Amino acid sequence: MENSHKITVFDAPVAVFDLETTGADVVKDRICSIAISFLKPDGSRVDKYMLVNPGFPIPEEATNVHGITNEMVADAPRFAQIAKSLFDQTNEIDLAGFNIKGFDIPLLAEEFARVDMVWPSKKSRVFDALGIFMNMERRRLQDAVKFYCGREITDAHNAAGDVASTIDVLTEQIERYGLDSPAKVELHGRGSWDGEELIMRDLYDPAGKLYVDEDGAVRYNFGKAKDTKVKDDPGFGQWMLKQDFIPLVTKRMLTAYLRS
Repeated sequence: MENSHKITVFDAPVAVFDLETTGADVVKDRICSIAISFLKPDGSRVDKYMLVNPGFPIPEEATNVHGITNEMVADAPRFAQIAKSLFDQTNEIDLAGFNIKGFDIPLLAEEFARVDMVWPSKKSRVFDALGIFMNMERRRLQDAVKFYCGREITDAHNAAGDVASTIDVLTEQIERYGLDSPAKVELHGRGSWDGEELIMRDLYDPAGKLYVDEDGAVRYNFGKAKDTKVKDDPGFGQWMLKQDFIPLVTKRMLTAYLRS
């Protein structure tokens, strides 16, 4: 893949990544492919791409989106086989992508949880191009590429193509909004769009079911107990632990917090 842009604002290596999956359910679905570009502070980068066998047939509707077939992943490794290598490459490194807070990080964290690995590190800063875009413009990746780069995206829903487009968008965002430090890039990408408003919160778990308030207390981020401190309503937390739709990574972090 040709390196189209160089980003030199970051003061440490950044892993820009994108996943293609069997679906959009963080708990039930699995990864089909992973693309990662490791950006260095000098602007150079190393691109990596791998297919992953999800362990069950890829639904036709998913194949229609990203083009990955069951035949393509038949001889690919399962996630458990690449987990250690992937963890070593991406843990305690800054992360970037397009909507990675809303989808890619929660789903990848769940995959790691299944093999008893806690990811991502609390030390990792997250630069989400979608957060910046929604804060400024509120659009999709295709629209962001057209808006910032003046071109149409031709390889949407291809993990490697999405990573390259995200790097292009981040480059233009950094230049347009004067985001001349990692702190500014992180701050402007912190927002998560809930369908009605931009929410600026520090999430406690990768799946976004819990968040940390300005005083450091962990609060629920959904349901009837939304915005309630976990310590004030542990019963809702116990209910969460019994639900199939709650990600494993959230259950483990919630259990540890309730016991603390």
